Amino acid sequence: MSFLTSGLDSELTARSLPVVQADERLQPLLSHLSHAYVGPDYNIQKTTGKISLEQIDALSVKSFPLCMRQLHKSLRDNHHLRHGGRMQYGLFLKGIGLTLEQALQFWRSEFIKGKVDADKFDKGYAYSIRHNYGKEGKRTDYTPFSCMKIILSNPPGQGDYHGCPFRHSDPELLKQKLQAYKIPPTGISQGDMF
Repeated sequence: MSFLTSGLDSELTARSLPVVQADERLQPLLSHLSHAYVGPDYNIQKTTGKISLEQIDALSVKSFPLCMRQLHKSLRDNHHLRHGGRMQYGLFLKGIGLTLEQALQFWRSEFIKGKVDADKFDKGYAYSIRHNYGKEGKRTDYTPFSCMKIILSNPPGQGDYHGCPFRHSDPELLKQKLQAYKIPPTGISQGDMF
């Protein structure tokens, strides 16, 4: 790392930058660099079946990212999520290890607590869950949404709970939510959050 830091600070690097920027071969790489995900590549096969339905509530409070915690709470409160929320949260649950059978059981039990009976769930919602697991449609085994996808695509509308709370929430409402989650005031300050 020190080599990279010293190289970036050097005069040679400063003189080379215009040459690098003018190179047509590097333009696509440089223009998309700020949108690239460089985090770990989580392989779905490594985690499938590693959590149980009984663990989800506890995990949502202590381990889920804020966007997924928000979706989980909304699902538990309203017993329903719109399509964007079901996609974002459903693929996340798949990614952390929920099997197809567990996912069907989880979503069915929650929706039945609301205004959806078992028959309506099986006809209207089960297909999309099986589709996410690659068992229906074009048989693509979908992966969870990256943070960049959550932030940049399908912004939430009225009555939606998906998206990134740091990007799509009113700053004051976000601050109240973080306070309710017992985040210390130093972690909620404007400078740290935005």
